[in-house]
Amino acid sequence: MNFVAVFFLLVQFLSVSRGFIQNLQYKSTDAFVDASIDAYGLADGGLIDVKYNISTQNTVDDPSTSFLLLLVVDQDQYDSWYAGRTNRINYGSETYFQDVQELCNMPSMFRKRMYPSEGSFQHHVEGTDLYDVLILQCFPQQTPLFAHLTLELLNPTSEGCCFGHLPIESVMDINIALVETILYSIMLISYISSILTSEKEAVKSMHYILLVTVIISVLSSLLDYVGKSLQNDNGKLAQGVETTVYIFHFLETLSFKFTVLLLGMGWDFVRQNIAPQEKTVVAFIFGFFFVIGISQVPCLGVDADDLSSGCQALDLIAYVLAGLMLLGTIIALNYSVSQLRAIISNLSWYPSMPVLYARLKQYNSFRNLFLALLVVPTVMYMVEITVLTWKQKWIGNLGQSVVKMVFICYTGAIFLPLDTSLLNRPFNGSLNSN
Repeated sequence: MNFVAVFFLLVQFLSVSRGFIQNLQYKSTDAFVDASIDAYGLADGGLIDVKYNISTQNTVDDPSTSFLLLLVVDQDQYDSWYAGRTNRINYGSETYFQDVQELCNMPSMFRKRMYPSEGSFQHHVEGTDLYDVLILQCFPQQTPLFAHLTLELLNPTSEGCCFGHLPIESVMDINIALVETILYSIMLISYISSILTSEKEAVKSMHYILLVTVIISVLSSLLDYVGKSLQNDNGKLAQGVETTVYIFHFLETLSFKFTVLLLGMGWDFVRQNIAPQEKTVVAFIFGFFFVIGISQVPCLGVDADDLSSGCQALDLIAYVLAGLMLLGTIIALNYSVSQLRAIISNLSWYPSMPVLYARLKQYNSFRNLFLALLVVPTVMYMVEITVLTWKQKWIGNLGQSVVKMVFICYTGAIFLPLDTSLLNRPFNGSLNSN
């Protein structure tokens, strides 16, 4: 109940919206540049829709200099003409006005001056590319210039009838999340059927922990699909929904790491009890990881370049904790395999030996699978950054999702409820003919 209350409060208090419809507010007397939209993938015929309301208390300024300039540039133009100069601008220096003026005269795909008034305009891009949108005030003012702008970027859909808000490199993420939801649901039904149809003695507590992990994966994928669909349709995502999606993604990661670590330690399969010191260490690491994950909720939706030092510190701590969990899982898994081998090699034959051999086979398979989980994503990432283009970014996301699903599915198959009576039948005489 306490967790439900905290979750409810988080969702209620974080109820503003974020997304691909950007609302920008300016009040300035100085020249400035704002790269409000960076490297956004638009297809040929993509739409940039701008609504603006600009006013000034201008009584002495030249009306021809009281405007905001909107520039649309492709990524090559931005990298060649704008990126270096934007990074060099120092608003405390005496040359910042000349630096901004230089940007105002750089080449662009589209430019529009917005004078004090209320209006709107649209621009259809020609050619599929990454686009940047910059807002500049080219001349300083003696009285403030007030501006409110709404920028909306839209891509034509495959049906040709309407537009969506996701960049073209992310559109396929909706289908990936939908397929994930379907496959995890099938996995869940299969696993529940296996538990219900197995002998009661064969079903252990660890099987229910595996079941909870699959349930959380189903909910996480479903919420991911809903969130991406809403963002594509509406261009914005209520932060309450964004927070919910993040929390379930985090719970999926937490349950996955916790389940894998318990499996590696051999709990409920190799040994029935865990030493008190091990319990303390595991509880501390995962409790701390949970607190760090929930503490990152206020950092949602913030660009990497704009993250506060606190958010960056939380990211670093989470990364270190994840590394400790990974190291602990590898050590525990190797220890469990070594322990099973030692027991089998040092004990004389007795009726439960077939069960030990079956457990050793399970853990050897699980260790090989876990090692593949460590290696395959790294190989895929190298392929992604060296072979795939920005348009094919979704293939990397698909690959990561497939690896995760295969691992969870295969882990469930390895540790299906084991009917030990069947293993002992060749040795207890039950197969002898009457």
